[in-house]
Amino acid sequence: MKSVSSLWPVLVVSGLSAGCAPGPFLRETQQVQLLSREAPLWPGPDADSSTGKRVEELLAQPLTADGAVEVSLLNNRTLRAALHSVRSAQGRAQQQALPPNPELEVVLREGGEGGPGVEVTVEYELTHALLVPLRADAARFQTDAQRVNAAAAVVRHAFQVRAATIALGASERKLALAHQLLDSTAAGQEAAAAIFRAGNASELELATRDAALETARAELTRADVDRVRSRLALANLLGLDRLPEAWVAGPALDRVAEPEDPGLEARAVESSLELEQRRLKLEQLSRIARLHRVEGWVPAVTVGVQAERDGPRWGAGAVVKLGLPLIDRSQGKIAAAVADQHAEQARLEAEQLEIRSGARALHAQLRACSAVARRFEEGILPARRNVFRQALLQYNAMQLGIFALLQAQRELFTTESAYVDALQGYWTARAAARALAAGVRVDAGREAGPANTSTNEQGEH
Repeated sequence: MKSVSSLWPVLVVSGLSAGCAPGPFLRETQQVQLLSREAPLWPGPDADSSTGKRVEELLAQPLTADGAVEVSLLNNRTLRAALHSVRSAQGRAQQQALPPNPELEVVLREGGEGGPGVEVTVEYELTHALLVPLRADAARFQTDAQRVNAAAAVVRHAFQVRAATIALGASERKLALAHQLLDSTAAGQEAAAAIFRAGNASELELATRDAALETARAELTRADVDRVRSRLALANLLGLDRLPEAWVAGPALDRVAEPEDPGLEARAVESSLELEQRRLKLEQLSRIARLHRVEGWVPAVTVGVQAERDGPRWGAGAVVKLGLPLIDRSQGKIAAAVADQHAEQARLEAEQLEIRSGARALHAQLRACSAVARRFEEGILPARRNVFRQALLQYNAMQLGIFALLQAQRELFTTESAYVDALQGYWTARAAARALAAGVRVDAGREAGPANTSTNEQGEH
């Protein structure tokens, strides 16, 4: 993975080539954006008006996953806090790079015939000033780590938005299917009631149809609640109070089309922002250990000038103070820094194994989700549609009853609902793979698992 510090010249050149020199906040935002490989981020408080206009333009367009991600990256307050934290870390690093202030001491004494006595001393901690570059070098890696952490937050947030957008699309489709299922069940109940009044159906069959109708109504209510929750969850991620009314329906869940990425494991390790944070922490601990070693062996030197007036005359001289490292040579600090290095190296190696294992597991999960979705597309759904077509033909030929036709239709709706679950799982897993390739591990959740293809597969009989 490219070093974080090496990205700075690229961003400076790109900022100058744009015709203006970006401010400090915008420069940090550009670096985070380059690391996360996502859409433009919030450029800072100085550009709130232009950001608001861009968000309004995106909200006026039809809902897409990428459009929702761009809105969230520009508008979400949690991400703004992450960008501010980078500036905060940079400010702390800047403070570490400042040399110490000189100290002035003035002593007044009761004077004699020549007036009051005055003693003026100016001292400067020379060793502290000489070690400023080492302290600043150690603090610089903390800023780089915070920048990588902000980029990881962007990638993680983008995945959450994509998953929420996929969930909204699935909830919209399942709500439409629930309406169709309710209509079919209501038709069956009405037919059963008419046959019962004619004396050609038992009370048991009528009660069964009544129970099925109530169940379909409950399923419709649950599907409507899921849709409302999906809209609210997406609005929260976008930094909005509610979704625009124009976003009535979620984006369509496309068919499984692209092959899975066979190089996911290698890309996950190469681009991992989590591993980059570990490496930066190791570098910082190395610099801290070097600083403590130097502090332990270099005497604490303080130099100064002292002037004294005793009577009408002034006298001046130099002041030198030495703190001899005879006993305290920062042995404990050095030992702690070295131990922290070993611990961080172990965490780095463990995390590499976890990322490789997670990438293999996600790739297997993606293949399973793809296989299930393709099974629906190429086998289950065509078979169920053919069953319904044949049932309709036989019903029109008066060879099949109304209840058998409605049962075939309900089984088709149930299969289509399971297919929506399979598509949601597949595209959520693909979003997780995209985040992993961008450097962050995310939890695709149970929605990314293979759908249960046996649910209601036999239908009601």
